[in-house]
Formats: sequence, structure tokens, C-alpha cells
Amino acid sequence: MTDATAQSSPLSQAIMAGVIAVLATGGAVWIGWMLGWPWIFDVNDPDFNPMLLAVGVLIAVALRHAVSALKWYSRHRSFG
Repeated sequence: MTDATAQSSPLSQAIMAGVIAVLATGGAVWIGWMLGWPWIFDVNDPDFNPMLLAVGVLIAVALRHAVSALKWYSRHRSFG
């Protein structure tokens, strides 16, 4: 039987998922800040910017990894 490595420990998985969530949130905020206001969601408008979709994708990635980080941290607290 092999020993668990540091790479497979629940705490390191939680930290990595948390870092990804923070980076994705930062990327979404930065892109949103650079696009300026107002955001136009009408795809038929000539001022529509498809980079708005990147903000949505980054927010979804951040939420997914934040939930994953909480689950891994819960496993770390439960099983050590």
C-alpha cells in the first residue's frame, strides 16, 4: 500500500482550489473593469462586446472552485 503524498492531501487540494477561485474572481473583476460601463448584452447591437461572456465564464469557474475548496477543507477537518 502506498502512502498518501502531500499532493493528494485534502488541505493541499483545498488550497489549490481556493487559489484558482481567487484568480478567476480577480480575472473577472479585471476584465469587467477594463470593459467599462455600460455593458451591452444585446448581440445585435454594434457596441456588443463578446468579452462579456468571459466574465460570466470566469465567475462560474470561481464559484465551482470555491465550492470545491470548501468541500476539500471540510474533508480535511473531518479526516485530517
